[in-house]
Amino acid sequence: MSEEPEPITSNKPNYYVPAAQPADPVQPNHWMQWIAINCFGFGLSCILFPSLVAGCMFIFGTLKDSGSAGQAPMSDGLIFIMMVGIPTFITIYLVTLLQWATMEEGIKRSTWVNYSTIVGTLALLAWLHDQLPIKFPALDNYISFMFQGFVLASSIISWVQWIELRKKVEHAWQWVVVSIAIWTGIGTFVLGIGIGSLVSSYF
Repeated sequence: MSEEPEPITSNKPNYYVPAAQPADPVQPNHWMQWIAINCFGFGLSCILFPSLVAGCMFIFGTLKDSGSAGQAPMSDGLIFIMMVGIPTFITIYLVTLLQWATMEEGIKRSTWVNYSTIVGTLALLAWLHDQLPIKFPALDNYISFMFQGFVLASSIISWVQWIELRKKVEHAWQWVVVSIAIWTGIGTFVLGIGIGSLVSSYF
């Protein structure tokens, strides 16, 4: 009687460990973080922009007073760039730099800060120049003016930032939603409705 070979048994366990799924980089706290970043950025811009405009007005007035009588007057375009363009550029640059410093690691500063500043400033200046001369005969016009300005600026800047953010974070389009909602909502309410009555009484 021949002996049958013993069945080959495997030493491997008869269970398996499921592969670990990568964690979704977008956590609920991103919404709160992004809301806080944009709210702080808005508050900072409300301090920076009027301060820079006042500083540029002072410098412009000093240069105008120190100029000789025969000196050619500055062109309207140069005045517009000096009084509006420079404060807008510096404000956007500093606010986006603050945003970049508090965002996820690995985001390129050149894309987030520089591109946002250049594109945002050019878009705002082109829109404001198209609105000239700016007059506010009624409160509704002023509110509409502020709403359009914040929608334009926040939309363009946030989409430029989305180009870089999507490389590191899933569902980066949520940043665009948060940015537009915060800047347009707070800007229209505070600077439009809140200060609108004062502006309409003087223009």
